[in-house]
Amino acid sequence: MHEVAALTVDPASADTFEAAVQPAKPLFLAADGCFDMRLEWVIEVPGHYLLRVDGNSVDAHMNVFRKAPAFQEWCALAGPLLNEPPQVIHSHQVV
Repeated sequence: MHEVAALTVDPASADTFEAAVQPAKPLFLAADGCFDMRLEWVIEVPGHYLLRVDGNSVDAHMNVFRKAPAFQEWCALAGPLLNEPPQVIHSHQVV
């Protein structure tokens, strides 16, 4: 399962946002079924990022991690810097 969240911040806050996300990586990786988390900046659009989370299942991520204290910590770290709610999709590799 792959989760991709499109995140938008004020371009002037990009360095602050990236620094805020760094300590959140262990929160994701400690979650049951999560095996990777990475933040990528979108080259063409300043202030736009893609948060990619790879895990065993959508259910584990949506119904376990999102109800855990670690998710609240993630929201406290990154949430104040977001310009709008993330746009989130889930996918499964087929080829």
